[in-house]
Amino acid sequence: MDNKKTLDFWLMTYPNDYPWLKYLWRSIDLYATGFRQCVLVLEEQDPAPVDLPEYVVIKRCRNYRGTSIPGYWGQSIEGLRSHHYTDASTIWFLESDAPFTRPIDVSTDAEWPSETPKLLFDTWDNVGPAEKWRRACQDLLRPIPVPYEMMRTHPFIYHRDVVESCWAHIQGNFDIFHYVESVHQEISQFNILNNWMYHLNSFPNAKVCRPLNVRDAVIPPRCMHQFWSHHGVDHPDIIKELKAIGLY
Repeated sequence: MDNKKTLDFWLMTYPNDYPWLKYLWRSIDLYATGFRQCVLVLEEQDPAPVDLPEYVVIKRCRNYRGTSIPGYWGQSIEGLRSHHYTDASTIWFLESDAPFTRPIDVSTDAEWPSETPKLLFDTWDNVGPAEKWRRACQDLLRPIPVPYEMMRTHPFIYHRDVVESCWAHIQGNFDIFHYVESVHQEISQFNILNNWMYHLNSFPNAKVCRPLNVRDAVIPPRCMHQFWSHHGVDHPDIIKELKAIGLY
C-alpha cells in the first residue's frame, strides 16, 4: 500500500470484552487484507490482552471507568480523536464483538469502499431508542444540522481529514470533556462523525462519502457481523453464529 494512502484499523476495548478479541483477530487473519496495522486503544490502568497478533499496536488513553464520564462515552470521545493515535490516511473502526465475515481487501473492496465510504442513514423518528443520541450530536456539531441517525451498521470508515476536521470543529466550540460531565448526555462517536461527513459531502464536488437511505437504497451484504458483547461469547447461540462464519 502506498505510504501516502494507508488504512489502519482502530479499536478501543475493555477487559470485559477481551474474550471476543480472539474471534476478531481470527476473522482478520482469515478474511481481511489491505490494512497496515490495528491500533488498539486501552485505558491507562487496564492490562494488555494476551496473544495479540503482530499487526496490533497498543496505545493508551486516560481512565474513564469509575469517573464522571462512563466508559462508552469515553470510548466515543477517543474515537472522535482517533487521528491522534494514527497517521493513516483512512481509519476503519472495529469493535471487539464485530468480526469480519467474508474475504475482503479493505483498501479496494467495491461493496464497502474505503475511498468513498457508504453512509447509511435513517430519519430520527424511525429509530426508536436510538433517538437518545440526537441531543449531544446536535450540541457538539452546531450550527451544523444533524438530520439523520447514522449509526446503522458496520463498517464505519473515515478519511483522516474528516475525523481531524470534526474534532477541530467540536473543540472550537466546546471542551468536550466538560460538556459530557456537565450536560451528561449520551454521545455516539459514529452519529457525530457520520453527520459531520454528511455535511462535508454537501459541498460542491465533494466525494467524501456516498449517503444511502436504509429505507429505499439497495444495501450490500455486510462484511462484518455485530454481536452484542453483553450476551457473552460463550452463549450457545453466539457459538452457533461464530461457527457459521468459520470462526469457532
